[in-house]
Amino acid sequence: MKRLTGLQAAMVCVTALCAATSEAAQEIRNLGPIPIYNQGPIQLMFLQFIPERPATVGRGRFSFQVSNTQTNILVDSFKSDISGVVDMELNRTLFNLRYGVAPKTELSLQVPIMHTTSGFLDSFIVSFEESVGAKREIRKRYPDFAFDFTFARDDQEFLRSERNETGIGDIVLEVKREIFPETTDWPAFSLRAGVKFPTGDEDIAFGSGEADVGLGFVVEKKWMWFTFYGSADVVFPGRILEEVGIDFRETYAALIGAEYHILPRLSFLLQMDWLTKPFARTGNEILDRRVLEFTAAFAYAIKDRYSFMFGVIEDAFSSDGAGGDVSFFLNLAANF
Repeated sequence: MKRLTGLQAAMVCVTALCAATSEAAQEIRNLGPIPIYNQGPIQLMFLQFIPERPATVGRGRFSFQVSNTQTNILVDSFKSDISGVVDMELNRTLFNLRYGVAPKTELSLQVPIMHTTSGFLDSFIVSFEESVGAKREIRKRYPDFAFDFTFARDDQEFLRSERNETGIGDIVLEVKREIFPETTDWPAFSLRAGVKFPTGDEDIAFGSGEADVGLGFVVEKKWMWFTFYGSADVVFPGRILEEVGIDFRETYAALIGAEYHILPRLSFLLQMDWLTKPFARTGNEILDRRVLEFTAAFAYAIKDRYSFMFGVIEDAFSSDGAGGDVSFFLNLAANF
């Protein structure tokens, strides 16, 4: 038997390792992207697209997701004639049913249930901020962990909510069409469109009272133990609050994310979202300022049908005062 040199043996080992790694990578289960969007109570009044894969569920197949998110919000703005204070926690459960109506085409129906409270995360957040020496100045102005959700123009209230309100939010119907499957050189690509119906109670800001429509696309590319995600959307909101002279404009959103497959069925996901607000030049930072936020999560697949995910959302890059402070979420999914 011919003996291998040290270099030849090393090359054989590297080749075998690459082949084994490539074979194992083919078995991984894509669990991303993280199907949670901005949970600020103002933004939730308008249409937002759930981060999702380009792939559809297949004709005659169902997929069901339920996510529960607990969001702590403490923001205020008094720099213009429009004043606003949001000091609350919002618990939101979203039911998302997807159905394949044709090859490469699916419909999804999204139904949110919302509940407002003064919350339980404040003490934890204050303790954490103090431990890292980053306690926000606004915490000193609202030390009692009370409830407030009020927006007014010249003392005329136009947005408000009350503690311990529970109800349905605005229902969303979405259609997605897979345009290109993933290839060696190109990512998977799909188009989507959605409409939001005014089913939420606008008197307590669980909905806008108007329909919204939107368009967008999603992409995905796999590379070894990583999967990369991206999307971009535009939404045309219904015009509300005209009685207080507030102008509206279309909103834009973009997402980039990556999933690292620790094991074939266990993943760590990280993504960044950027989105604009539908209000135009109000001078109120809560209503005007764009949002940049990071979302991180761990996900695990149970066999081929079920999966769960849990994680956290945190704003970043001068997004203070624009939306939720921090959100924790749990997502469960099943495919049939």
